[in-house]
Amino acid sequence: MKHGYALKYLPMYKNDEEMVLLSLTNDGEAIEYAAKRFQLDREWVEYAIENSKNGIIMSLKCMKPYGTDKELVYQACKIHRMNFIYVDQSFRDDYELAKLCLQQTNQSRSIFEFLSDRLKDSRELAMLDLLEEYPHTEYYSSRLQDDDRIAAMLFKLHGSNSSAWKYISKRLKRKYLISNNC
Repeated sequence: MKHGYALKYLPMYKNDEEMVLLSLTNDGEAIEYAAKRFQLDREWVEYAIENSKNGIIMSLKCMKPYGTDKELVYQACKIHRMNFIYVDQSFRDDYELAKLCLQQTNQSRSIFEFLSDRLKDSRELAMLDLLEEYPHTEYYSSRLQDDDRIAAMLFKLHGSNSSAWKYISKRLKRKYLISNNC
């Protein structure tokens, strides 16, 4: 039971509390293969999230009912920011949750594209996104794409060759001598 998916192939243990606990301890995503009674029990779900080991647990079908539970959403997003894209749409405008997610660097994908229009206009959140290896300036508001502080930070962190310049205003490209090929 060191691997959560083992429950999938061992149906005789899907309803066994001891075996489900052992599975969830090793791999929170095992909740997907546990009996329905575990999936419907918030305490078991919370335990699964705690043990999801950087997984995107909110993407599981059985987790959909918990996509509106603020406490569980924050807990899941703290473990892995990509859980953000699988929770209820109402969180797209939650500044604190967005900040929590964007502070997690060195992950393969950004959540910036999933933010509300209001948050896509937040300089502080954009500055966090700029810390990424590949900032997602294409999702910044037009105001931020023409923001001198954003451009200065982009230049400082990524130089003039970054593909992120492609979405920055022509005015700022001229200012930083960025070729139109970016």
